[in-house]
Amino acid sequence: MTRNTIAQIVGYAAQMVSRFVFLIFIGRLAGVENVGDFSFVITYNLAFTFLTDLGLGWLLTREVARYKDEVARYVGNAFVVSLLMSGVSLVAMGLLINLLGYSQHLVRAVYVGSLALVLETFSNLLWGAFRAHERMELEMVSLIAQEGTFLLGGTVALLLDVPFIWVFVAYLASRGVGLVTTWIIYRRAIGPIHWCFEWPFCRQQIAKALPFSMNMALSMVYVRIDVLMLSYWHGSADVGYYEAATNLALRLNILARVFITSMAPMMSQAYLESTSEVRRFARAAVRYLALLSFPLTVGVGMLAVPIIDLIYGLEEFAPSVLILQILASMTVLRFLDTILSTTLTTVDRQGWRTACVAIAAVVNIGLNLLLLPQYTYVGASIATILTEMAFFVALNLFLRRCMPGVIQLGDFLRPLLAALVMAIPLWLLRDWSIWILAPLGLAVYAGVLFALRTFSAQERQTMRRILATAGALSVRWWRR
Repeated sequence: MTRNTIAQIVGYAAQMVSRFVFLIFIGRLAGVENVGDFSFVITYNLAFTFLTDLGLGWLLTREVARYKDEVARYVGNAFVVSLLMSGVSLVAMGLLINLLGYSQHLVRAVYVGSLALVLETFSNLLWGAFRAHERMELEMVSLIAQEGTFLLGGTVALLLDVPFIWVFVAYLASRGVGLVTTWIIYRRAIGPIHWCFEWPFCRQQIAKALPFSMNMALSMVYVRIDVLMLSYWHGSADVGYYEAATNLALRLNILARVFITSMAPMMSQAYLESTSEVRRFARAAVRYLALLSFPLTVGVGMLAVPIIDLIYGLEEFAPSVLILQILASMTVLRFLDTILSTTLTTVDRQGWRTACVAIAAVVNIGLNLLLLPQYTYVGASIATILTEMAFFVALNLFLRRCMPGVIQLGDFLRPLLAALVMAIPLWLLRDWSIWILAPLGLAVYAGVLFALRTFSAQERQTMRRILATAGALSVRWWRR
């Protein structure tokens, strides 16, 4: 799990760095309105992922982990289904963006981005097979190639000051590079890809994947519908302020994602034996994610001003400070929601997970309709926090019906106390450089945790083994 977690961290870091750094480049080189335009196009296209993928990528991770001998059949049929659905998705995206009345430069950008979405859908199917085989380092390599291409090509387009459509041409090219790389790695590591279409089997898999697909669609509504609504009502500048902060706050969840993605195949296998083993995984994940999320919540909230100033420049992006402080407060909830929703999927309760996402989606739409017209990006931020609370409550209530005891308040007391103690030097020394305050805060937090005897002797020994494994893997990958 350590090996896969490190691979996931590197792979997701490549995604985060390319998107995160590139958004910074847009803000620095092209201004806040272009940040808004870029964010709108990417969000609009991703909203149709559920239609091209149909949830098959997630299904492959679970099913192939259980039946590895059937990987060729699962992947081959999934490719054909996704190809057919991609045609439907392209038509739907093109029609809707024209009906909404956006400017032609955004319409053309959506066209190019939609083609990139199709290519990435096929890569995601193969990544699902990699995860099922617990070979996350294979996904990592293709992600690095894909995101590196985008960062390089997009940056060149910005520096040359060419029309903004060329940024999305670079985005399309990077997804092509990602698919080719993934295809080559898959053939070498797992086997050839045989396109096939067995309708009874496909129908069965589509039925199983339908909750995943609905979950993807509803997830976009509950997480990112605010960007689309903000763009429609208030324009690109407000989206730019909001997305500058969101680009930071949402990226914090990468730690939870890589941890849970690495754990998911083992949880799926454990479910074949007993739910008590799945509960053991989930309980451990809740505890460790609480330890990670509390210092991020407090630290980012208190250091929001120097963070925005350092990354974007405070003069143009000053409104993003308040947004970041509001959004940072949901870090703990987002971490916990990640493990709770994954646990529901592991125990074949993806329908319940979809119901939770549906509740969150309805809450988010309602809150944005209420707050966003008058309070613009601040209203969108408040709606996001309240939606995350509703999602957590729904997930916890549903999970307790089949697996009680995953969430226990005792897991949060020590990290909460340590984070509050950490806040004291951050406040007293707030005029110091962020390069001093950030490591100081982490040192205080870690020191308080050890002083409170948070970790057992076995956990301390495991930490040493993880650090040793990480060092050995880093040396091995470097030599390769």
